[in-house]
Amino acid sequence: MAKERQRQFFGTLAVMNLASVLGVGGFVYLALQLDGTRRFAFAIVPLLLSVVVSHLGLLKLRQLQNRPAPSILGLAPEHETILFIGFSLIGSAFLIVAGLFWIPP
Repeated sequence: MAKERQRQFFGTLAVMNLASVLGVGGFVYLALQLDGTRRFAFAIVPLLLSVVVSHLGLLKLRQLQNRPAPSILGLAPEHETILFIGFSLIGSAFLIVAGLFWIPP
């Protein structure tokens, strides 16, 4: 069982690192390739999505280590995770909508 836990641990770390690299790479690519004032609104979206994956990875690592999830807002860990992911996705959607319609080209 220890080998399976170790495999899951390193797999989770690999996914988290890949998400971080893709998020930063997506940010840099979009920030440099797009023109106009709305490029940073679009470029931040991959960063926010990589933060979601990293947060889920941290929760999985804590579960594999049999450590309790941190409680920042005083809510149950499941509710805090839903709240964090919801705000990240809503923020990403807002940035995309703002970049498309609100910020002038």
